[in-house]
Parts: sequence; structure tokens; C-alpha cells
Amino acid sequence: GQAARPAGGPLRAGYIGGLSPQKGVHHLVAAVNRLPAAAVALSIYGDAGPFPDYVAGLRAAATHPGIRFPGRLSRAALWPALGGLDVLVVPTLWYETYSLIAHEAFAAGVPVVASRIGVMAEVVRDGVDGLLFPSGDEAALAGILRALAERPERLAALRAGIRPVPTLADHSRRLLSLYESLA
Repeated sequence: GQAARPAGGPLRAGYIGGLSPQKGVHHLVAAVNRLPAAAVALSIYGDAGPFPDYVAGLRAAATHPGIRFPGRLSRAALWPALGGLDVLVVPTLWYETYSLIAHEAFAAGVPVVASRIGVMAEVVRDGVDGLLFPSGDEAALAGILRALAERPERLAALRAGIRPVPTLADHSRRLLSLYESLA
């Protein structure tokens, strides 16, 4: 299960994924820059290799003391990293077809704050298991993060709204019973 956020500590936000312009990470950095130093800590996980100039720009733009760039996450490190987050942010500017990381966040019990664009608007149930904001709207994203930082009960309500994600074993059992019913 998800450990409760330490009382009085910052909102622990994270981004996990590609570090390229269409992923909108620069808007996330700008949104966090608007918030008080103690309000939020942001970990941006991703490989700096493919777009080094973009990542250098992100680092230069990150004036908020809580923003960190821990680097690329291995598969083995994914679950511990998600376990250390209060909220996952998916600030994409691009029409994603499927967001694996959003599903993984839900499986880890972590609410998702995402751009209201493409499939994200179907994956995240706004106000139930996450929150949506207009793609590229830094002020709206900053407002959401500020509200979650100031009102832990809102975060707890979103966490409680996450549907149980079926495990592979559950899925296999359902398939097996389906096959048996057809035999």
C-alpha cells in the first residue's frame, strides 16, 4: 500500500518518462517554480541522453529548490520510485495512444495529474482518481499542485478513488473461467 505523506512535508510529485519537448516537462518545471519552496518536491525521472539540449534547458529553468533530476529509472527501481510519490504528473502536449506509466501509478496507489488531451482524459477520472488540466497551462497545473499540497485530504480522497488494477493472475483466472464456460 501507499505510505501516507509525512505530516507537514512537501507534496511529493514525480514525472517518469521521456525527456523530450512533446512530453511537456518544461511546463511542469515552470508550474513548480511558481510554488513555495516548502510546498512541493518534484522528482523528474528520465534519460537525459536522447535530447541533451532540452534536458540542459530543463535543469537551467528549474529554479525551485525541490526539483531533482535523479536520471533514468530501471524497471526494478520503478515501483520503489512510485511508492515514494504522492502524485504522478503526466504533462504531455502530445496525443498519447496509451499511458503505461499512468496505469502503473494507479497500480501503485498513486493519483495522476495529467493534461486533458488524447487518451489521458479517458485514463484519469477527473476528481475521482486524479485531476486533469488544460495541456500546457502552467498556472492551472501550479494551482492543482498547490491545492494538493495545502489540502492532504484532497489527495487522500483521490487515492481512495483509484480502482483496483487487475493483476495478471486475476486476468488469467477470468480468461480460464471464460474458456471453461465455452467448453
